[in-house]
Amino acid sequence: MKPKTPSYIVQNAKPAEKTIKGLDQLTRGRILAHLKMLAYSPFDLHFSKKLNGREGERRWKVGRKWQILYEVDPRPGIINILAVRPREHAYRD
Repeated sequence: MKPKTPSYIVQNAKPAEKTIKGLDQLTRGRILAHLKMLAYSPFDLHFSKKLNGREGERRWKVGRKWQILYEVDPRPGIINILAVRPREHAYRD
């Protein structure tokens, strides 16, 4: 059972926000639902995974095609969404 209020605040970087706004309604809804769930448990191993070679960064798959790349700052309780990208482009800078 998840807590009534989220433990973290989710902040979208401009590129992630731009990508989300450009998605079709169904995909955008799925991404936004995942971002809400992320605020409750950003370290849940069922959903997220540490990225090798990227200090502090994690990823969360959304379906087969999309990934949310983020980092967590536990002190103030903030999740910074770095990017929302299709899997084939997720790790390109």
